[in-house]
Amino acid sequence: MTRLLYSFIVDGAPKFEQQARIFLKSLLATGVPAGSIHAHVTPAARARDGLVTMLAAYGIVLHDLQPFLDGTYCNKLVQLSALPLDRADCIALCDTDLAFLESLETVASSTTVRAKPVDLPNPPIALLEQARDVCGLHGMQPIVSTSCDAASTWASNCNGGLYLLPSILAPAIAAAWRRHAETLYNERAFLGGYSHNIDQISFAMAMLDLGLDVDALPIEDNFPLHLADRFPPDKDIAPRVLHFHWLHDGDTALRRTGHAILDRSVDAVNARLR
Repeated sequence: MTRLLYSFIVDGAPKFEQQARIFLKSLLATGVPAGSIHAHVTPAARARDGLVTMLAAYGIVLHDLQPFLDGTYCNKLVQLSALPLDRADCIALCDTDLAFLESLETVASSTTVRAKPVDLPNPPIALLEQARDVCGLHGMQPIVSTSCDAASTWASNCNGGLYLLPSILAPAIAAAWRRHAETLYNERAFLGGYSHNIDQISFAMAMLDLGLDVDALPIEDNFPLHLADRFPPDKDIAPRVLHFHWLHDGDTALRRTGHAILDRSVDAVNARLR
């Protein structure tokens, strides 16, 4: 089985403490050892009374993180430099608003990047092509469908909630990702309302730059709970990892969606949070 490290960020807003508890309780309940979980703590999070103490009580590994570029979404780009890449075959870069019913070792790869295509076409392909030109790159990526509608996107334009990155590729990915993020951030006016997607767009540019393919994760391994209404009521789907966004009541429960089949997974997570 692939040796995997899980990595996520805790910032200073109250939601991060709540989401981190859900993340940790649900992931540890799958049997992942605490020493395989790494939390990166921003200065704002360290300033919150009791937050670091709470995280340390889980026995996980803590790192300090200095905010990067926009200080929010782009912070994830600097996690890789702090991680002990020699102790794992693969790194799971996670958003904090994930809840787990299964661990990811069986879907991680030691040789291939894995992630789920974006939920919706954010940004449109035309902007990806413009970003490619701004970054001084050439060529195309394979075209796939977004995961929650029939729109087209690059296979490397992936939802930023979860990236599975082989450790042997991580240093090169980190360098290219950061370089293209800096370029796009400095030229972000052309992105308009999509500038908050720079972390995801620059990841796509890094894949193009390095000539790497992305093997698509099934939607069950990064399920967009906030888009449950896009799935037919009789859709038989059993998410293993729920990307719950704002659909949580503090740190005690995920909110049900009203989709009876999907709510089975919500209820299963909530049983682990009690």
